[in-house]
Amino acid sequence: MWILLSKTRVNFAYWKYFRTHILLSKTHILLTGDILGHIFCFLGHVFCLLEIF
Repeated sequence: MWILLSKTRVNFAYWKYFRTHILLSKTHILLTGDILGHIFCFLGHVFCLLEIF
């Protein structure tokens, strides 16, 4: 039960973070057109999240 609860909480936090990142990234790409920079930024976030969890 506890494992399931903590897993759900982690998934929710990840999803919230991911959604915010996508929103910020869309704005960033629209402003700068820097898609390559976005890809590197995204990969950086993925690795950061993997370290946290």
